[in-house]
Amino acid sequence: MNKGIECIEAMQLFGLPSQKIGALIHPKSQVHGMVSFADGTMKMLFSQADMRLPAAAALAWPERLDLARKGFDTIPVEKWDIGFKAINEDIFPCYKIARLAGERSGAYPSLLIGADEAAVDSFLSGLIPFTAISKVVEETLSTWNGRPPVSLDDALALVAEGQRIAEYVCKKWRHDS
Repeated sequence: MNKGIECIEAMQLFGLPSQKIGALIHPKSQVHGMVSFADGTMKMLFSQADMRLPAAAALAWPERLDLARKGFDTIPVEKWDIGFKAINEDIFPCYKIARLAGERSGAYPSLLIGADEAAVDSFLSGLIPFTAISKVVEETLSTWNGRPPVSLDDALALVAEGQRIAEYVCKKWRHDS
């Protein structure tokens, strides 16, 4: 789901259609983003998989904190691994669902966020199995027939609505199983 949400973010931030955005799996979680330019060159964000890095970058923007000198581990050149794998949507159905939500735009990305949060919480509390997360999110999105958000408050209300619908789907799932 995270890769799919990152694709939605890129579509929204850069105003690009879904066909111009993609995701790959990096088995060692060292590559966090790549951009391909019209001249055929690429830039890649390569670092340890540590959420402190993007948090530090956001807090220090537009500057960069000198984390390396403070003992933050960098990846030694001999351990660089640039091997990527395609995302198998049969194994990772949430990626496909998120991509479709991004393509549909409007209310769907906000609903997706809320539904995913509720489904994951339900899994963590033992209410649904892990394999039900994608099914709950998909069912939540399929029930929507309302309007798209026109403000941040509308988008936040849609996140809450996605949570509410998904919580109902999870309870129903438990009851039906």
